[in-house]
Amino acid sequence: MTTTDPPQESVHVLIVEDSLVQAQALRISLESHGYRVDMAANGAEGLERVRALPPAVVISDVEMPQMDGYEFCQTLKADPALRSIPVILLTSHTEPEDIFRGLEVKADNYLTKPYDAEVLFSRIEHVLANRDLRNRQKRSHSRGVEVIYSRRRHKLDNDREQILELLMSSLDNAMRGHAGSRARARRRAPPAARRDCPSARRGCLTCPRPSTPSSSKTIRSTRGSS
Repeated sequence: MTTTDPPQESVHVLIVEDSLVQAQALRISLESHGYRVDMAANGAEGLERVRALPPAVVISDVEMPQMDGYEFCQTLKADPALRSIPVILLTSHTEPEDIFRGLEVKADNYLTKPYDAEVLFSRIEHVLANRDLRNRQKRSHSRGVEVIYSRRRHKLDNDREQILELLMSSLDNAMRGHAGSRARARRRAPPAARRDCPSARRGCLTCPRPSTPSSSKTIRSTRGSS
């Protein structure tokens, strides 16, 4: 995997995460890469910190007490003074409905656990680059949409509906490919593993791959789901 270059100057990141273990692991990973990090234990505390000292980007868990990540993001994006701050949502859920929920609350990016730290660094770089690009577009009143993906700039003159249709079809393809991969892994699993599937009572047709020791660059969930 191509490593992501450290930020040219210290970028302020706010972590909103109720699990202290996960928050500290993420903080260490970000600080080792040159980011300046603050933490909040839930969405309500996260809003207080954002209003007191706006960060360059927010990384928020989804399932939290008091105020979850979706409500936090929706509230932040409804504030004209804060809506330009990019929000990356972290979750163990991979259902399309969860992704649609992220779109509804105007999240800027969506990352599923477990994830490689380099992927997260790349997402931070991506949302910041696209934020700056959108700001320039607003000032110049340019037509169409410009986005940066994989460090390449793309100019899109499509209608918004056409762009959304393409993105949704791509999402559907990705979800189908993921389901197919898990189904093949399930078929290759020994009968004992199939009987022991924790989701069997729900009619599960797939099983997760056997767990392997995590590397220092992988952030893994310590809860059942978040």
